[in-house]
Amino acid sequence: VSQEVSSTLSPQQVLTAGLQALLTLVGADEGAACALSAGAHDSQEIVVSLGPLRCEPDELRDTIARADAAGAADGMPIVVGFGARDERALVVPLHSPEAPLGHLVALLPPADTLLEPQQALVASIGQQVSVALGNALLFERASAVATEAERQRLARDLHDSVAQAVYGVSLYARATERLLAAGQVDAARGHLTELQDSARQALAEMRLLIYQARPAALEQGHLAEALRARLDHVESRAGMTAELEVALSAPLGPAVEE
Repeated sequence: VSQEVSSTLSPQQVLTAGLQALLTLVGADEGAACALSAGAHDSQEIVVSLGPLRCEPDELRDTIARADAAGAADGMPIVVGFGARDERALVVPLHSPEAPLGHLVALLPPADTLLEPQQALVASIGQQVSVALGNALLFERASAVATEAERQRLARDLHDSVAQAVYGVSLYARATERLLAAGQVDAARGHLTELQDSARQALAEMRLLIYQARPAALEQGHLAEALRARLDHVESRAGMTAELEVALSAPLGPAVEE
């Protein structure tokens, strides 16, 4: 999940990947991802929907509002009823350290019950999508600014979001602990592998995001210096061995380097 949602800087693609992961985990076929409208804390915009939703947009927004009132606003997923046929929806809040961002909603199959390890994994998905969505929104803001001070501030904000990524990994670890306590060793072993991969991927992606939030290296030197800076800040810190060899008979023009 971490790799899928952090491999894009498009908010819509982040929400789509997160919603697909949530529906797969709980065995649901229908769901939606909603984001808070700019400048509003209570206006939900449906950004992505999967499957033939058996509720109208206004009913979905009302379901989210009731979930927030019942505790989802505090950061934990919650199951609430909707419609006239005692149907249920799983609402997963998305939030950054500063503000709420939106929700993932899965319309659950009839008589479906979430197991405790599933609940921890659902919360982990919410945390990882929140980190990736926050980063994507920060990059959207970064594209609209041009000053060095703003770029550096965004880079620091991205770095601070590592704390959320670590929190998501810790939730994954708790789910693994419960599996071990239940004697499900093989399943726990698989979760540990996923946890390690998620932690490594989150670290690598965060380094890449911080590097990309810096001013363009071509503004400070030539293409060779820009490539070396990229290798030093991203690949080498991710444990990769990389070598750059440059053999030019004449300098490249600015248009070619860009």
